[in-house]
Amino acid sequence: MTYQQALEYIHTLPRLKRPPTLTNIYQLMERLGNPQNRLPFVHITGTNGKGSIANMCANALSCAGYRCGLFTSPYVNDFRERFQINGQMITKEDLILYTEQVKTQVDALNQQGILLKEFEVVTAIAWLYFVSRCDIVCLEVGIGGAHDVTNIINTSLISVIGSISLDHISILGDTIEEIAKEKSGIIKQNQICVCYPQQELDTIAVCLEQCAKMGARFVQPNSNQIRILKLELDGSLFEFAGQQYQLSMAGNYQVYNAVTAITVLQELAKLGFPVSLKDIKQGLYQTRLPARFEWICKSPKIVVDGSHNLDGMIKLTQHLSNIDATHKILILAMMQDKIVPKALHMLCEQFDSIICVSLSDLRACPAKVLAEQVESINTNTVCIEDLHTALQTAVKQLKSSDFLLIGGSFYLAGEARIILSNLDKEFLIS
Repeated sequence: MTYQQALEYIHTLPRLKRPPTLTNIYQLMERLGNPQNRLPFVHITGTNGKGSIANMCANALSCAGYRCGLFTSPYVNDFRERFQINGQMITKEDLILYTEQVKTQVDALNQQGILLKEFEVVTAIAWLYFVSRCDIVCLEVGIGGAHDVTNIINTSLISVIGSISLDHISILGDTIEEIAKEKSGIIKQNQICVCYPQQELDTIAVCLEQCAKMGARFVQPNSNQIRILKLELDGSLFEFAGQQYQLSMAGNYQVYNAVTAITVLQELAKLGFPVSLKDIKQGLYQTRLPARFEWICKSPKIVVDGSHNLDGMIKLTQHLSNIDATHKILILAMMQDKIVPKALHMLCEQFDSIICVSLSDLRACPAKVLAEQVESINTNTVCIEDLHTALQTAVKQLKSSDFLLIGGSFYLAGEARIILSNLDKEFLIS
């Protein structure tokens, strides 16, 4: 098997289209020796921000000298982003090795009529890769919590509940309470639950109920101990419980993600994984994630962002209000199931002109269909099917005081980052 063949095998597996069951992943991992039962985890769920929290925790643990695994989704440009140890992606050779091992057992289960999904296989690869290499793993769920593939782990050091809002409602439920109930299902018996500091009361009530049921200790950072000292377009300075921290990612919501991560790291110290204040500060500062209000260049101003649900769009538009520009242009693409009229309206009314594009993913909304919806919000909307052409068109008309956002989907952000890196550098003066 070559690297390309490994990727093709993984991506041709069926994706989740219904409420998940854990029966198949249990059977697969049993055949693989249950490596997940030999790893200590920080298990992280939420609607938005869980990837940021996971990366912040992993970076601080790495700074402290631990061999820290990190499993996240989605990836932006390289599939191997999903499997990292101390900031280094899995090698192509190791990905081939563990894909072959998993495929052998998947094929055997197929013969019994048991069909595995893509995320089940990806998660199995991660656990095989981490088991002999890591002291601790920061494990991000795929979707949900109780019925998420990652939730077959026997226990976790800490269960983390990030910001919860409406998303994946066809699978998780159509109310905050239902979604919170599913996500709080990662809380384990007699363990610790750390909860994002700005959470809806219904979510907190559900988490407290689950903690009481499981005999788990509930920990939530005190929002009154958070002071944002400086909020800039590419980072922030804030104070929490009397200590100052510097972030390299934009948005006040990243401050709250960081406070969640700090609290997780403080609780880990009580469980035998001490991380110094210096390492926590360094880990937070060095956390920079692609497509999270990521600056491609500053003159002209070009940003890519993967926000794709209502809560993410609200946070994005709040941050956009701080952008000072003569002319603001949006290149937009979205998955069909992510188009929420309220979110679309909030985003599109912030821009002077909009270009709708198509993506290669079959789940993406066709550019013409998207443009028809956007035109009712912003009449200065055009449709350019090809993203490369759209980027060339937009970049060439940018003046140094203008702003271009490429957003609406992680898939769009990933494709745009590659194209922008190859455009004529005379337009991209950082």
